[in-house]
Amino acid sequence: GARGGLEVVRSMVSAFWPTLLPSLSMLLARCSSEEAVQALLKGFQAFAHACGVLSLKQARDALLTSLCQYALPPRARQDMHDATISFAPVDAVYEPLPCTALSAKNVLALKALFNIAHSMASLLDSSWDLILQTLEQLDRIIASSKTSVSSRASAELAVATSGGADATSNELSILST
Repeated sequence: GARGGLEVVRSMVSAFWPTLLPSLSMLLARCSSEEAVQALLKGFQAFAHACGVLSLKQARDALLTSLCQYALPPRARQDMHDATISFAPVDAVYEPLPCTALSAKNVLALKALFNIAHSMASLLDSSWDLILQTLEQLDRIIASSKTSVSSRASAELAVATSGGADATSNELSILST
């Protein structure tokens, strides 16, 4: 019956996720079109949700790990691997990440991560650690944009010189849509 069908789907997803994830990741890394990036991120969301519903923790965690990597710029990603969740206030221990800007792709990946956290809250289990670490790095990036005296001028210069590829603090508002 239905239980047997669910087991067939679970075994199918278990068999193909190790191939699908690198393919999605490679496409996401190489795509520059906003429409293509959004479509790929919807694929990440749908696949992560399916893995959560099917209780495929390894696949779910691998998908979320990949998505979290795309949600942060390279420097913040590197810092995240060395860190643990601190929940510390912004002070000497919890320093902002200077000169770190989010790309439009980072912002779209963060939006997808927020959507997954919201819609799959009860299915995330241990994945919450990874999501919280990513959000902590985002908080450090936002704190650095607030603490920098010339952040607005440098952000405007970065947007002007890069053709708009960097997301300024004003553009972070699209995360709420």
